[in-house]
This record gives sequence, C-alpha cells and structure tokens, in this order.
Amino acid sequence: SRSGIWRPLVVEQLRAYRAVMGPEKVLLGTFLRKNFEDNSIVLKGISGGEKRQAVFCPCPPGDATSATVRFYDSLLSGCIPVVIAFPGAGGVSWYRPGGPPVEWSYPYPWAIRWRDAVVEVPEAELRAGGFVRAVHAVTKERLQQISSYIALIRNHLVFDWAGSGPD
Repeated sequence: SRSGIWRPLVVEQLRAYRAVMGPEKVLLGTFLRKNFEDNSIVLKGISGGEKRQAVFCPCPPGDATSATVRFYDSLLSGCIPVVIAFPGAGGVSWYRPGGPPVEWSYPYPWAIRWRDAVVEVPEAELRAGGFVRAVHAVTKERLQQISSYIALIRNHLVFDWAGSGPD
C-alpha cells in the first residue's frame, strides 16, 4: 500500500521509546494473520479499555484517503489520535504527501473541525525520528482543549439506537 512506509516508522520510534520508558508507557498491539503474528500494525489487538486509559493513540495513514478504523476507535475511546501531517494539495493531508486535504477526506466538515481533535506530527519530524518528541511538545493546555473537543464531537460519530441523545 502507499501508506506502507509510515506505520513502520511510527512503530520503530515507539519501540525505541518503549525500550527506555517500559512497556506500561507504550502499548504496541499485534495482529494475527493467517500464518504469522504481525507486530508492525499499531493498535491492532489493543482493547478498548486499554485505549480509554491511554492519552495518545498513534493513527498512521491506512489504505484509504479517509480515516482508518483505528482513528475512529481512538476518538470513541477518548484517546487523542496522533496523525502524520503531510503537505497536501490544497491543505494538510493525513493520507500521504500531496494527498487530499483533511477537510475533503473526513465526514461532516461543516460540523467537525477534525484538526482540532488530533495531534499532528509533521512528516519531516517523523522522518527525522521525532514522532515521540513532537507528541511530548504538546502543552497540557492544548491536550485539555483536544480532549474537551473530542468529548464534544463524540456523539457525531456514534448512532444512538435508544434515541437518548442527538446522533
């Protein structure tokens, strides 16, 4: 896939950080394929409860121009998605360099300011080995703003069968 280089870069940097900080600080899930265990896919095999306890959830690009399941799972769990920000055609893309802007790729752009719900790591920072450094540079105030915004938009991302709240 076109996104094939980004996930391994993120995982490599998280593994290096985990080696220093310990496994309780960085959860790297595994995904069981037919005949082997794939450790390169971030957040597969990590439970919703673990995500709810996490502050950050890495969400490297997938195979589609819009968000991955990992992205929505993170938001619904209250975990702040960390995305890669690429220079795109007409704005920042979370898909690939030169890709479509976030506002064209995600649903409800009139109702959700997607860039307010994430931490963006610039592509150049990721390539320079600075994924973790970029995440740690986010201020506590900004993290609180992002968390509050995620709580505000969450009901736009779920369907309430009981009708107890607006969808």
